[in-house]
Amino acid sequence: MDSAPPPNRRRLLYGTAWKKDETADLVSKAIRAGYTAFDTACQPRHYREDLVGEGIRKAFAEGILKDRDQIWSCYQIQTKFTRPSGQDPETAPYDMNASIEEQVHTSIKTSLHNLRHYADLDSSSDESVYLDSLVLHSPFSDFNDTLTAWRTMSTYVPHRIRALGVSNIPHSLLINLYDSVDVKPFYVQVRFHPETNWEIPMRRFCASKGIVFQAHKVLKQKQDMLASDFMGEVSSAVGISRHFSMYLCVLGLGEYMSIVGGPKSEVHMKENIEGLAKFERWLVQGQNRTVWDGYVAQFKTMIGEE
Repeated sequence: MDSAPPPNRRRLLYGTAWKKDETADLVSKAIRAGYTAFDTACQPRHYREDLVGEGIRKAFAEGILKDRDQIWSCYQIQTKFTRPSGQDPETAPYDMNASIEEQVHTSIKTSLHNLRHYADLDSSSDESVYLDSLVLHSPFSDFNDTLTAWRTMSTYVPHRIRALGVSNIPHSLLINLYDSVDVKPFYVQVRFHPETNWEIPMRRFCASKGIVFQAHKVLKQKQDMLASDFMGEVSSAVGISRHFSMYLCVLGLGEYMSIVGGPKSEVHMKENIEGLAKFERWLVQGQNRTVWDGYVAQFKTMIGEE
């Protein structure tokens, strides 16, 4: 194939970390609930990437998904390359003593195999097997090593991998990476938390460069904010839970925002998907868009964003 579609910009990604042996079943349930984007990693310490693939193949077997183009047009499958310090020696997907280039190649080969949409496909040669996005799980301590990993990942773009991203990276290093590489990061996945000033400077940089900011741990340690009168007002106005009101406020920070979260409850899965649809219907009624703009302005004030 000579060209590839542009990368996806899904607002909600189903996170699969720490799901262990439940991963395949939860991915299948998330697909049935309406999730269209999935985040995993080739890191057995915290993820079962192989079971994410099993859940996807189960959706094919059940007829929920028809072909890989449907996944591309409607779904986003995202995984990560994790450096050796993030792996356990006994389960690492590559030789811990190999070169960075070989570690990246081996990890990607494993991911393509794990996430193939039919069990009998040859993931090493069949170009219908590809990754929508590959994220560098965290930078190396040496920036030159980070560049080596990134440039090796870049050799797969845009065919076997549609776009690249990076997670767990400070703002200054993101700028250095962006300025140093030809294949620019399309995704940045970072924790949304007051300890890091809600990543305001980094999010502004992402917005200016057209980078999708994937916020994770959006609900973690946010009890006071979730219990606030403001979040209760948003919840009542839109007719959604306080938890999803928090999601909406984060998404309201800009079109470049998305959220990674992985509820195990089918009720919460459906609540998230239906909540987004309910919000979109609510937004176009009467003066609700003006009301929403006011809520977003209040939320920005709460997190210190001008």
